[in-house]
Amino acid sequence: MEAKTKKLLFITCGTLLVLAVVSCVGITVFFMVYGKQLVEGGLNLLAGTLEEAIVSDLPEG
Repeated sequence: MEAKTKKLLFITCGTLLVLAVVSCVGITVFFMVYGKQLVEGGLNLLAGTLEEAIVSDLPEG
């Protein structure tokens, strides 16, 4: 019974470790590929929001 429990624990830990490594690599690759586009999109969105805020604060006329 004890050997079976150890084997199950080993398989579970191994699976979790593999999943963690794969997800880290996947996130890294995703940001390497799409990071620049995401940053540029975020900056454009931020600039647009700031511009709207400044324009809306100005008195009319």
